[in-house]
Amino acid sequence: MQDNNIYERLLELWTRERSSETLTKIPEELIKELSTHVSLIRRKLKLSERGSINAALRNSELHMIQRILESLFKVRLRKIMTSGASDGQLENLLSFERRFYNILQRALQSHLDSVKSILSNPLLLQPRKESKYEVVIFLKQSPRIVGEDLVSYGPFQEGDIASLPVENANLLARRNIVRRVQLG
Repeated sequence: MQDNNIYERLLELWTRERSSETLTKIPEELIKELSTHVSLIRRKLKLSERGSINAALRNSELHMIQRILESLFKVRLRKIMTSGASDGQLENLLSFERRFYNILQRALQSHLDSVKSILSNPLLLQPRKESKYEVVIFLKQSPRIVGEDLVSYGPFQEGDIASLPVENANLLARRNIVRRVQLG
């Protein structure tokens, strides 16, 4: 295996990918050769003396391969996203790209289902109000309190669970009278 041949093939693949509208097939043997070559570079880097010319050259070589691959996969990602939005079928996906594409398809379908629901019930567009209450458990007995919402709560026994206005829950938590309960 020749190092230059790997670079030439990688650059050729990158060029084809950038100029094509569809995903380019990535040859299995190129993936294997790149994997072997990168492993070899890393092994040699471990054996190289830090700061040596050999180490600098190997670092540069590794960095260039990584940059080309990163650019290649960004181009492929744009194509996958575009195809996913237009519900197109894709060929030449690598296994990790196929998993992403399937997740993207499910997410897009979920979005379309939400749009259909909104079309049949426009009230779903109204923003949900954030809860102004917090669930707490009482650590000690507590008399009746009037919440910031001017509603009366309690009295409470140790171990009681209640939903209180956030400000009241914060005050009681600071005094170690309650502990917040995380839901979900």
